[in-house]
Amino acid sequence: MRTRKANKAVDSATAAPSAPLRQYSELAVSEVAKELRRRSPSQRQGVVRLAQEALQDPRRIRDEDFRIGAVKVLVASVPASLEIIFRLLKDFSKPSSYEVHFTIFCFLDDLLYPSRHLKASKQTLERILSVLEVYLREVPNDTAYAAWMAGHLLGDHWAKGRAVSVLVRVLTRSDNPVGREAAIQGLDDALRRLHPAKARRVRSVMKEILRHERNNSLKASLRSALAGTMV
Repeated sequence: MRTRKANKAVDSATAAPSAPLRQYSELAVSEVAKELRRRSPSQRQGVVRLAQEALQDPRRIRDEDFRIGAVKVLVASVPASLEIIFRLLKDFSKPSSYEVHFTIFCFLDDLLYPSRHLKASKQTLERILSVLEVYLREVPNDTAYAAWMAGHLLGDHWAKGRAVSVLVRVLTRSDNPVGREAAIQGLDDALRRLHPAKARRVRSVMKEILRHERNNSLKASLRSALAGTMV
């Protein structure tokens, strides 16, 4: 059941295509999808454009409700908005970009739980996983904990075979220490959720990496993850 506050948000957010995006921050992504589908195609495109423009404006990005509302619009509009999301995740040019990345990673997992108004095909989910792998291979630093959140999304929220495989590949094949650290964090999350046999295989890989790892920070993180003491 919606709260009075949520009902007010729906009324305000659906009043016009130019309604403040921050109103959507109070709704679940599935509710945002439902409201957007009540609009005409041109109106939906207009709202998506507003969201895209907002997430490229550092001043508006600093407004948390505005940022969350804009991200929810994009996630709710998948697959039409997928390329916009991917372009945003390739932008490492300014600190505010990482705030956007973090927020995207907070809500992408809503696509894993299909509803009447929010559905993502297997192909779409595969494309997202591929982009997340590239992100962890390329992200230059962990500003706004965006890299950590990408690992957490894969290891805790997704935590299935393909997602875990992404984390293992980043750990074993990437030369990016930021992404590898995030992968270790994600695998630490995943070990708590995986079937025991799968968890043993992942732990075996991590132990092998630890034997040859030269980065002291990554070695410490691997030891913590394997001991179950990572914070």
